[in-house]
Amino acid sequence: MVGVHEGSQTAYPILDNGWKWTMQLGSAVNGADAYVPCAITIPKPGEWAFLLYDGDELFDVLVYEIEE
Repeated sequence: MVGVHEGSQTAYPILDNGWKWTMQLGSAVNGADAYVPCAITIPKPGEWAFLLYDGDELFDVLVYEIEE
């Protein structure tokens, strides 16, 4: 997952896992095929686009307004 702040050309790794860009999937849990326990750190407020990747392939883009 990559975060891009509105008006910026900088991509931030926002997964709170030691500034790695990716995480390994865990085993099956609660009916899911796999899971990834994670937290995120967002460096500053504003509009953010979160780019979700599956390997090298863009999977989805989520846009959020972060207030604090």
